[in-house]
Amino acid sequence: MVFNSMPASIIKTIEVITTPSSRYEAEGLGGIINIITYKKSILGYNGGLNLRATNPKGLMANGNITMTKERFSIAGHIGYTTNTNPANMSYYYRKDAIPQNQLEQQGANSNGSKLNNWGSELNWKLNPFNLITASYSSYSSSGLSSYLQQAHLLDASNTLTQAYNISNEGSNESTGNDLAIEFEHDFRKNEAQQFILSYRRSKSKANSKTNLLLYPIVNFKDRESITNNDDRFNEHSVQTDLRLAIKQHSLELGASFITRDNSSDYSYLDKNTGTNVFVIDTSQSNNYNYQEAIFATYSTLNLNAKKWGIRAGVRMENASVKARFITSRTSTKQQYFNLLPSIIITRQLKGLSMLKLSYAQRIQRPDLFYLDPYINVSDPYNISYGNPNLQPALGHVFNLTYNAILKKVFININAAHQFTTNSIQQITVLYHDSISHTTFGNIGKNKSYNLSINGNTVLFRKLNINIGVSSNYMQFMSRIMEKMQLNEGLIYSISGSFNIRQKNWRAGINMSYSSPNILVQGRTASFIANSVAINRSFLKDKRMNVGLSVSNPFQQYRRSYTEISGLSFYQLQQSISVIRRFSLSFIYRFAKVQAGSKEL
Repeated sequence: MVFNSMPASIIKTIEVITTPSSRYEAEGLGGIINIITYKKSILGYNGGLNLRATNPKGLMANGNITMTKERFSIAGHIGYTTNTNPANMSYYYRKDAIPQNQLEQQGANSNGSKLNNWGSELNWKLNPFNLITASYSSYSSSGLSSYLQQAHLLDASNTLTQAYNISNEGSNESTGNDLAIEFEHDFRKNEAQQFILSYRRSKSKANSKTNLLLYPIVNFKDRESITNNDDRFNEHSVQTDLRLAIKQHSLELGASFITRDNSSDYSYLDKNTGTNVFVIDTSQSNNYNYQEAIFATYSTLNLNAKKWGIRAGVRMENASVKARFITSRTSTKQQYFNLLPSIIITRQLKGLSMLKLSYAQRIQRPDLFYLDPYINVSDPYNISYGNPNLQPALGHVFNLTYNAILKKVFININAAHQFTTNSIQQITVLYHDSISHTTFGNIGKNKSYNLSINGNTVLFRKLNINIGVSSNYMQFMSRIMEKMQLNEGLIYSISGSFNIRQKNWRAGINMSYSSPNILVQGRTASFIANSVAINRSFLKDKRMNVGLSVSNPFQQYRRSYTEISGLSFYQLQQSISVIRRFSLSFIYRFAKVQAGSKEL
């Protein structure tokens, strides 16, 4: 919901940090996304209106305004989005070795959603050295979904032994809000020194309902059931950061405390065919409480000497997880303590070239979705559940990056190696009952070796060209059903964009190809994506902009698949979805500026 609730006009840049410093939470085996907003506001007011209509049916409208006077600045935004997706076709095939059965399922699903959001931010500069920032945002969303499926189970002689049809209608609603308050102090004697104290709170609640009808065809009992799920989530975090500077060097120190509280009340009711009354099924209903507390401290030392730079840090995290699954009468309580080091070494080369070598250790903690032992039996032949015995996984990330500007061409070359021990992976196993079981486990190790090259240049002062190539060799070593398995392979992607600007006109083309992806037990399909966009500016200072874009103009449908195999089965899941989308947008910006400007 973060990007949906932020107007584009306040976002300066979005950084993808592959090796974040020790200041940031170490959760997640990838990098982090850092959103940098504008800090300088013009005295007066400015704002904008953004409208977009899409086909297949979709509509987006948002507006924002910022007002600045002396030491105060207040900003607000409001938005509305609705989407309706055409029906997706799906096909599922599984071949079992023992017994020798074949399962075929065909289905269609469609969905639609609505989102409302609004928010505001206040900046108050007490004096040249102290700044208070407060922000609040809120959202509400709703959606409808429909799913139809037909299933056939055949034996070794291709004789139909079981068959049924399923109709599943669902609805969901959710609301949430975020509050943040931050105090920033710059030291009078040295502006490079800074102290920050911040507090953030996030709350949300959601309700989802389904109505499932199972119509028997061969050797199946009819069933009608309804489900209702109420979720609650609450997170509080406090962080303090101190930056001390001595000449060109600096030391960063800080601490944070995060608490997360999640609860759910899930009820499953079956219709009694004799009385036509829905009766709760306690074996499939589930109530739980999940609490997580993370205390962390960090320190980072930044050293700079001529063309060399070193940033070395360490983060200490102590995490406590408590989960109680009331209906199943199970619980889990885990305590994690981790020291997570990181280091970055940079070397300025000739001209504007730079070489960077980095290492960081990351951690992946199992959240509630992974831990919840509730068994989802909405598909009688394919059930899924969590694993309350999961342990956190540690990842090690090495990066070597080279940046250079050669004449008018910017080049970025990155080589990376990552390996994870005790990795958390989704696995599917089949026992001798023709029912597949999908869950999660700390099943082994995975490694990746990545090389990416990106180049950007401008020709004729009007044409911007960007081309990127990435290759990644993946290797999964896992233990499934007490047997070691190895799955490995090369995945790669190629992308390019061409953008031209001529007076009040802008046009662009984007193209990309991604090869099949490697999974623990199989692989996914490759895919091609492309888009064409054209924009025209009007009025003084180009305050009004009208744009037309087409995503995947040469391909209306995309066929996706996931192919996995186990010790006693082969499974193929396919889907066909509409990917061609037309979009018409309108943007209008307004402003009234006073003499001078304030930096907030």
